[in-house]
Amino acid sequence: MSGCDNDKIDYIFYGTIITMNEKYPEAEALAIKDDRIFAVGTKKEIKQLETTSTLVVKLGDQVLMPGLIEAHTHAIDMVDLKTTFKDINGYDYHTHARSSRDINDK
Repeated sequence: MSGCDNDKIDYIFYGTIITMNEKYPEAEALAIKDDRIFAVGTKKEIKQLETTSTLVVKLGDQVLMPGLIEAHTHAIDMVDLKTTFKDINGYDYHTHARSSRDINDK
């Protein structure tokens, strides 16, 4: 088990846990304290951290894994789309740019 003191564990998840750690790719349980992962390990190890105020979540057939965070945008693609697609709303790109500039200037 990896973790430290167990003053107040907020949540414990039991089930299949994907860790993304090459040495220990899966775990049976995970403890959360103060909105952070506090400990990961076997059911037996993490069970020791439970208190009467700990919210226990049994995952059943669900899997707990790290979230995938999309940290970039595709703004550059919008520039490319202006040359790929025809704008059929009656205004060309320059009219839109002028209108946006005029609105921002006010």
